[in-house]
Amino acid sequence: MRARIKTHDVILGTGIFLVVAGIAMLLCIALKVQPNMLIVIPVGIIIIGAICLFASYTRNKLVWLFFLGYFLTAAGLFSLIVSFSTLTPPMKKMWPIYVILCGVSYFVASIQCRKKLYASILVPTVGLIALGGLFLIFSLGIAGVSFRYFVAQWWPVFVVLLGIILIIVYVYMQHSYNAENSTKRVIADSDDED
Repeated sequence: MRARIKTHDVILGTGIFLVVAGIAMLLCIALKVQPNMLIVIPVGIIIIGAICLFASYTRNKLVWLFFLGYFLTAAGLFSLIVSFSTLTPPMKKMWPIYVILCGVSYFVASIQCRKKLYASILVPTVGLIALGGLFLIFSLGIAGVSFRYFVAQWWPVFVVLLGIILIIVYVYMQHSYNAENSTKRVIADSDDED
């Protein structure tokens, strides 16, 4: 038995396709590039990301499918920009951007599905974005020293940062727990009055 396609699913799919196609065309115009084989791979990645987003919005609303859609779309757009821009460093120096995009995509997908910020969302997101930023600093040569030297000399900084992140997560979780309990108490008190 074949599933019937709903009208609003077709509208959503068409909208996602038009957004992706429009962004790709705008990038080609802005970067003054004629369409050729160099844009086939990034545009293909963007299209796969758009398909994942369409499937996640219309069917099952799974975090990993939203994540994959957001990540592939953002990574494809970034790859398209880097491959045609003469101002950016080569891709081999820009790879940490993908780690940052991974963290941001996970955050957006998790918030979209769960509607609330949890430690299981915050810790990996902050970790991926921080690692991507750190790797980017060394990849672009901004730090002035090698990554190996930095880690050998400053590894306790990572311990301190991890501790700070865990303390922030603890405070956030306590705040959420107290807010939930106060709401339950208010509801229980109002039930007792009736």
